[in-house]
Amino acid sequence: MRKLILVLLFLLNSLIYSQEIPDGKMFSSFHMGIFGGINFNTIPTVGSTFQFEGTTNLSSNLNLKIAIAYSNMFKESDYLIKSYGHSKIDNVEGYQEKTYKINRIQYSSIPLNLGLEYTFDGEKILPYGLIEAGYNFFSSEEQIASVGSGRYYNTEGEVPVEFRNKGPFTQDDSAFLFGIGAGVKYKISSSLALNIRYIYRYNDSIINTNQFLVGINF
Repeated sequence: MRKLILVLLFLLNSLIYSQEIPDGKMFSSFHMGIFGGINFNTIPTVGSTFQFEGTTNLSSNLNLKIAIAYSNMFKESDYLIKSYGHSKIDNVEGYQEKTYKINRIQYSSIPLNLGLEYTFDGEKILPYGLIEAGYNFFSSEEQIASVGSGRYYNTEGEVPVEFRNKGPFTQDDSAFLFGIGAGVKYKISSSLALNIRYIYRYNDSIINTNQFLVGINF
């Protein structure tokens, strides 16, 4: 992955310096974009994405963009968590074994990224390629499929070691992200365009995702 990133950065650097940039033309235009779509690691685990971005030109064909989004992602899982909880039976307080079956993990994330977009020449239809990098601020939550109860103990010290695990939990963290993709813009007017995009997004500490977005640039 590191080699791929270095190669892409080299190619983009070559693109920037190969462009003819007339004096005063860099950062001469600015556009906003609003997108909605889906992202998934595998087909059964489809999540949603909403993204807001700003784009400015570096040359006639190369744009710089910054984006912030909110996404839900899901990872299929299949494992048990053996834990215990405080219980009360016939007015007698004690501790009872709990077994949680986990079938998936949900990630709620806010990705913030910076990217480069190379647009090919066209009149109405403008295909483009892009790369992006940034950080994903996320919260993960284990999803419970079923809960089972086991033996009852009078004191906490009697609970077996194998059942002294924490129950399903949430975790807040961040991850480096890198994305590569392609899309097409359809000009509706001189200041409005329909934008359809696909991105493969790599996250260094959570699942990688495929992302399909549809939006409007204005």
